[in-house]
Amino acid sequence: MILSICMMVKNEERNLKRCLDGLKPLMRNLESELIIVDTGSTDHTVDIAKTYTERVYLHPWNNHFSEMRNITISYATGEWILVIDADEELTDGTDMISFLNDPKQRVAYNGCAIQIASFTNLGNKQDKVMIALPRLFKNDGFFHFKGKIHEQPQWKDSPNGIFNLNSLFKHYGYDHADKGLMELKFQRSRRLLEEELTKNPDNIYYRYQLSNTYGMYGQTDKALEEIRKTYHLMAKQKRHRRLLITVYERYTSYAIDQNHLEEAEKICLEGIDLEPEYVDLHFILARLYASQGRDSAAIKSYQDYLELIGRYDRLKIVNDPSIPIYYSNKSDEAMLDLSKLYCRTEDYNSSMQITEQLIGAGSDLPTPVLEQGLAVYVEAALKSKKFSKLKELYLSLAKLEGKKYFLEKLEVSRIALPENEQTGIIDLFAQSEGIYADLNKIRVAFREKRLPESKEKIQRLAADLDFNSESDFYADLFFFQISLKQSLPDVFNRLTKEKADSLFKYLLQTRKSVSGLVRDYILDLADSQGFAELRLSRSLLKHTLLYGELSDNDYSELLKMLMQIGVKYSKALYNRSVMETQQWQFLDREDGFLLQLTQAKEEKDRGNFSQALKLLKNSLKTYPELNRGVEILTKELQNSTDALREYAEYARQIKKNIEDLINKDELDSAVSLLTEVERIVGRDSELVSMRAVINLKQGQLEENKQLLQQALNRDPRNFELLYNLGNTHELDQNFPEALDYYQKAKEFCPDQAMSEAIEEYITIFKDKTV
Repeated sequence: MILSICMMVKNEERNLKRCLDGLKPLMRNLESELIIVDTGSTDHTVDIAKTYTERVYLHPWNNHFSEMRNITISYATGEWILVIDADEELTDGTDMISFLNDPKQRVAYNGCAIQIASFTNLGNKQDKVMIALPRLFKNDGFFHFKGKIHEQPQWKDSPNGIFNLNSLFKHYGYDHADKGLMELKFQRSRRLLEEELTKNPDNIYYRYQLSNTYGMYGQTDKALEEIRKTYHLMAKQKRHRRLLITVYERYTSYAIDQNHLEEAEKICLEGIDLEPEYVDLHFILARLYASQGRDSAAIKSYQDYLELIGRYDRLKIVNDPSIPIYYSNKSDEAMLDLSKLYCRTEDYNSSMQITEQLIGAGSDLPTPVLEQGLAVYVEAALKSKKFSKLKELYLSLAKLEGKKYFLEKLEVSRIALPENEQTGIIDLFAQSEGIYADLNKIRVAFREKRLPESKEKIQRLAADLDFNSESDFYADLFFFQISLKQSLPDVFNRLTKEKADSLFKYLLQTRKSVSGLVRDYILDLADSQGFAELRLSRSLLKHTLLYGELSDNDYSELLKMLMQIGVKYSKALYNRSVMETQQWQFLDREDGFLLQLTQAKEEKDRGNFSQALKLLKNSLKTYPELNRGVEILTKELQNSTDALREYAEYARQIKKNIEDLINKDELDSAVSLLTEVERIVGRDSELVSMRAVINLKQGQLEENKQLLQQALNRDPRNFELLYNLGNTHELDQNFPEALDYYQKAKEFCPDQAMSEAIEEYITIFKDKTV
C-alpha cells in the first residue's frame, strides 16, 4: 500500500462529496486507502463517507485537534500519509502521483509540501491566500501531530529537506461571507487558544494564532493588541525573527486598520529588512504610502512589488511552509494604482506605459480594473496632448465592453477641452471605420456647415443603431436629425423610457443650441401626431424644460405646449374613466403632473382661483422636478386682479391654520404646512414670524437669529420680527441684545396694551444689564 489518505470530519455534508470526488484520480493511479474518522456528526456526513470507503470510524470529539489527527493516522497502513480536510479539494494531483510512483523519491524524502489556496470570499475567487504546507508524510512510526489547536505536523527531517509539489488544494473553509461558519470557527478557536494561553501565556505560536482569530472575525482592535504581545514576546525570548516573519505582515495590517500608521510603517520596513522577498509587505507599504500622499515612496514600493511578482515562481519564500502569501494576485491592482500615481505626479508617459501593460496582461482583467485603467489612460493622454495614443489604444482593445467604456470616458473628457483640441480628437477618430468613426465624420460635416450632405448617412446610422445598448453620446445623431428636421418617431419608438430619458438628458446638456430648435420641430410634428409623435414630443419637451437654457417666456411657451400634448397623450394611453374622475394616483407621475397643471389652467379660466392654486400646490408634490413651471404659472395666477383677492383669502386661511397648529404644539404639522405655503407664495414677514415661533418652541436659537435678521434686512420696521428676535436673545441670555430689540419693537408696536407690557420688560432688562 503506497498511500493512506487520512481525514477527520464533523458535520461536513456540504463539502465532503466535493472533496472525495477530487481524490478519485489520485486513488485510481495509486495503490491507496481512504480513512475517515467522524468526531460526532449529526447530519449525513457519515452516510456520504460510507459511499466512498468502508474505512469509516467513529470517535467522539475531545477538544484536542492533534489527538484526533493522530487517531486518523493510527489506522494508516500505507507507506505515505496524505492529510486533507473535507472543506478542501485536490484540483491537480499529477505531481503527487508522479512523486509517489517514483521509488527513488519516496526514499529520498520524508515529507512534501502542497500549495494551498484559501479563499476568503467565494463570490470573488481572486480573494485568496496562498501558502505551501506540509501535507504528505512518510508513515515511519514517528510522524504525528502536536498542539491542542492549530495542530502542527512533526516528521523526521531528511538531508534533502522537504519536497515541494506543484499539486494544489483549494480551501473553502474561511469564506468571510458565510457569517454562521465564521462565528462557529471564531468561538471554537478563541476558546481553545485562550485555554492554552492561560496555561502558557508566553507561547508565541498560540498568541499569534489568537491574534489571527480576532483578525479573521473582524475584531482588529483585539487582533492588534495580541499581535503586539506576540512581537514583544519574540524580542523577549530572543527568537529568530526571520522564522516568524508573518508576524510583521499581520502586525502591519492590523495597525493600518486601526489607523496607527507610523507604527505600521515601522513594523513593515523592519519586516522587509528581515525578508526582502516578502511580497505582501511591499504591497501593503505601497498602499500605506499612497493613502498618505507620499507618491514617490508609493511608486517605489509598487515597483518593488511588481519586480518580485515578475519572478514569483523563483522566490524562495513561495515554498516556505511558514509564510502565507495574501497578495500574490494583486499585480493588476498594483499596476492600476501605479498608473494613477504616475498621472498624479504628471509622469504621463509612465502612466500610459503601465496602463498598456495592465490592459495587455490578459482578457480576464476584472471590469472595474479595466475601466479605471482606461480612465487613467484617457486622462494622461489628454493632459500630455498625445491624442494619437488614444486611438492606438482604442484599436488595440479586445473587449467590446472595454471599447465602449473607453469611448464614454473619452467623450465626457472631450467636451471639457478647448475647441481646437476637441476638433483634433474628432478629426482623428473620423479617420477610421465603424459607427464611432461615422459619428465623427458627421460631426466634421456639421462643423464645416455641410450637414445636409450627410443626410442619408444620418438616417441609415440612426435606423441601424441599437440605441438601448449604446452609449448616450450617440444622442448627437438626434441633434443632427432635429437640425435637419428628419423624422425621429420610428427611432424613438425602439427606446425604453429609461434610455430615452438618458439620451435626451445628454443631448440637452451637451448641445445647448438644441433648446432653440425644439419648438419648431414639435410644431412640424403636429400635422402627423399619432401616438408615436405624441410620445416623442412629450419626452423632448419635458427634457428641454428640465435641462435646456430657456428664458421665462420660452419656458412658459414650451410648458403650455407640453400640457396640450400631455393631455392628448394621456387620453390615448389611459382608460377614459380614469381621466374623467381625475384619479391621478393611477397615472404615471409625469402624466399626473401635466393633467393637474391643465386642470389648474381650466380652473383659472373659470375664475376658481383658490382651486387653481390648490392644484398647482399638489402638482409640486407629484413632479417637483418641473417646479420652475409651477412657479411661472403661480405668478401668472397671482398677477390677475381677481386672483389676488382669492389669493389673499387663501393665504389668510392657511396662515390661520398654521397659527392654530402652533398654539396646539403640533409643530411637525405646522412646519409641513408652512413649508408648502412658502414654496408657493414665498416667505413674507408674517410667515417668517410663524417659523420663528416654531424655532423658539424647539430651542433652535441660533437658526432663529439668522432667520429673523435676514427678514429684518428686508422689513426693518416689522414689530413681530423685532419682538421675536428680542425674545430669542432673551432665551439665549444675551440681555443687552434683547433690550435693544425690545426697545425697537415698542417703537413700532401697533397695540397699546402690548406696548405697555413691553415697557415693563424693558425696565426689567435695564436692571439685568446694569
